[in-house]
Amino acid sequence: MSLPSTNIDPDLMTDEEYAAQLQQQYDDEDMLTNQLNSTFNFTSHNPQNTPNSNANAEKDEEMARKLQRKFYLDMKKQGFSDMDLASMLDTVGEENELEAALRASVGAPAQSYIEKYIVTLYNNLKYDINATVTMNDEFQEFRLQVVQSLVFMSQERVIEPTDMAEYIAENFVFKAETWQEMEAGYFMLIPLIPNISPWMHLHTSNLSESWMDKLYQKALQLNGSENPVLVLTVIRFMNISKRFVFMRTEECAIFAEWYLTLPFKEVYQDEIASALSVLCSSAVNRLFPFFERIFPLIETVESSKREAEAIEDNIHNLLKACTCVINDQPESTLVSHLQILFMKSVDVLTMLINNKDIGVGNNYSSASWKTSAKCPILWLKRLNVIISSLGPWNCQRAYTKDLMNSYNSAEPWQSLYQQTAATICRTLIVYADDVTVVQECVNTIGFMVKEYYKTSDNILKMLAEQLEFGFLTNGSLEFLTVIKEAVFKFGMSLQGVAESFGNLIDNVLYSVYSNSQPPQQSPEAIPAYKEIFLMVNKYCHHRINTFVSLGIFDATFSLAMQCLEHTITDLFFEAHEFIMIVLTYLNPNLYIRDKDTMSKIMKTMEVCGMQLTRICCKNAFTAIEPEITGCGTSMLQALKAVNESKIAQWVKEYLDDNHHGTVPHTQRSRFVEEFIQCNDKDAISSLLKDFSTHFKL
Repeated sequence: MSLPSTNIDPDLMTDEEYAAQLQQQYDDEDMLTNQLNSTFNFTSHNPQNTPNSNANAEKDEEMARKLQRKFYLDMKKQGFSDMDLASMLDTVGEENELEAALRASVGAPAQSYIEKYIVTLYNNLKYDINATVTMNDEFQEFRLQVVQSLVFMSQERVIEPTDMAEYIAENFVFKAETWQEMEAGYFMLIPLIPNISPWMHLHTSNLSESWMDKLYQKALQLNGSENPVLVLTVIRFMNISKRFVFMRTEECAIFAEWYLTLPFKEVYQDEIASALSVLCSSAVNRLFPFFERIFPLIETVESSKREAEAIEDNIHNLLKACTCVINDQPESTLVSHLQILFMKSVDVLTMLINNKDIGVGNNYSSASWKTSAKCPILWLKRLNVIISSLGPWNCQRAYTKDLMNSYNSAEPWQSLYQQTAATICRTLIVYADDVTVVQECVNTIGFMVKEYYKTSDNILKMLAEQLEFGFLTNGSLEFLTVIKEAVFKFGMSLQGVAESFGNLIDNVLYSVYSNSQPPQQSPEAIPAYKEIFLMVNKYCHHRINTFVSLGIFDATFSLAMQCLEHTITDLFFEAHEFIMIVLTYLNPNLYIRDKDTMSKIMKTMEVCGMQLTRICCKNAFTAIEPEITGCGTSMLQALKAVNESKIAQWVKEYLDDNHHGTVPHTQRSRFVEEFIQCNDKDAISSLLKDFSTHFKL
């Protein structure tokens, strides 16, 4: 059987011949569709499986499968669901050729149309004898649809995942006679295994008799000499399984040994690296002896001809595996192996900042990776993976009598972290003009000062100093954004660290204010001022005492007042938030207030209070935008809570100076009296609105 020809050249035939050929093609396709519709599952499968099947029969069978796959995909594209296609098989009789083929191919009766549908998918999943791992055609599209179909039926409980997985294992995998049949069976299990009952293997008296155990045993018998397509599918099956969480130490070792026995070819690297990462993460410290065998694989991956991103993804998985297996080792062992993991990244960073040839890679390494290796980001990200995979030391000893002693002791990697952080900070300075590198340096420091790392003060102080130096060198908006994010991440931590970042903020803001025009005169400076307000507001929410004590506080307060006075749209609400944070600190209802901070704010208010009140009155009385009116009202309420009599006096002076021609003196006095009597924002807002509307201010 062959598909109808589509080679029609209208320039070489008459109109009548052209029309006749089009009609013949239409008739042939219509006939094929009808045949496929009526014999969806039919293949020229030999029920006896005799070895004497000739090449023509195999060719016919493969052609039939191609037609079935085409029909399946066409029906899916037309909107037919999996259940629609499965129900087509429900009309098949018990004694016809199709049922016989089903029984012979499965080795057991397919009792329901769902099972018939599963068998149909299985029959069409098989690769041909010449299949390769790089095949990418309609066949791969069909296999993707099969995965989606199984996931859908599993989630909708059309099939019970555990029962169906057992059915596939018993009838497809265990009875497979060729690598194609075994591969198709394992492929169908991949979307089902994550959804099976995690306790199913506990219901047998002997775990070795479980069908799940048999699946693993059969997989572990494979080696590198098997067909690569089969090996890849089995690795993916092993990788996705939940079985890892139930394994004993000896089982972990068996699995790790199998992965490391497979040839670490480029075609397997993605799956093996990912599998080792998953296995070692689940096994915690039970695979420590395998460190010496996993770590050298990194150099093998670096020799790959693939793109840099794919290479680094695999290296990250291997680094994670290496880090997980050393967790909770004795102090000396842990530190020595961490030094091994850190060594290459730190050495390359040192060479880069000293402008030396890094000399990484070899003649087999891809040009893409060699180029990426010349940028610090690649090596910083490797450090990120190692540090983020390192668990709290002594977590396995948390239930012993030495718990308190272990908790109070410094982490064993403290000295190593200090040295590494120094290299990272030097990298930040050398690459201050490259903000992406600076950002990655900050990210790496962030991983190093995790919550459980109890001696992070020195590292963060070092980072704050280098960020300040880098900004004075670079001075760009992007660098300022990096500093803002660093303040968000670290600036609100321990008191000593907060003060270091306070000094950073003080000097950075002084630099910006000294080198920029006021925002109302220089619109191009507005983005930088916006970043400043975002940073300062977040810092003041947690560390207002520190910020108020800085020399830059008064200048920032004055800047915020300018933004309110000139209603600079892009800065107005950030400036309003800053002043409200400061005024809220003066609220007498606060339980704890620092005397020095209170004194500094009160001195600022003595100088700026009248002007601020007049700005608030202008916005509250005359602004068109309701948001600005609301901000003016809320700030008047906050000012009133600080010193009611003085604020009332300033409000009256504002009305006398600006609205004496439209508002009678008696009405202005009456407004001030009612203003004093208002106890909340809603009352003040209503009073201001009525007054402004009545006198058309």
